[in-house]
Amino acid sequence: MQIFKHIKWIHYLLISFPLAVIGSLLHWPPLLNFILACVGLIPLAELIGEATEALAVITGPKIGGLLNATLGNAAELIITIVAIRACWIWSKPRSPARSSATCFW
Repeated sequence: MQIFKHIKWIHYLLISFPLAVIGSLLHWPPLLNFILACVGLIPLAELIGEATEALAVITGPKIGGLLNATLGNAAELIITIVAIRACWIWSKPRSPARSSATCFW
C-alpha cells in the first residue's frame, strides 16, 4: 500500500481512458465517451509538463522552453484532431455560391 502514497491524485484520472475504450465498444452514449476521454487527457497533460521540465534541466532553458511550448498544447491538439475527424467542427463557406456548411475532414 506504500506505492499508492506516492501517486498523485490526478494520476488516478488515467483510469478514464480504458473506460472510454470500453464504453466505445459497449456503445455507451458518445457524450459520456468524450467526457471520459477528455478527463483522461488531464493527467496526460500534467505528465507531459513534468517530462518537459525534466528535459529542460538537462538540455538548458532555451531548448527546454521550446519543448514546453511545443508539447504544452498536446492535449488541446488531440481534442481538436478528434473533433475534426468526427465532423464536430464545420466550416462556413466564404462564397455565396456554396450555401451549405461542410465538414473539414
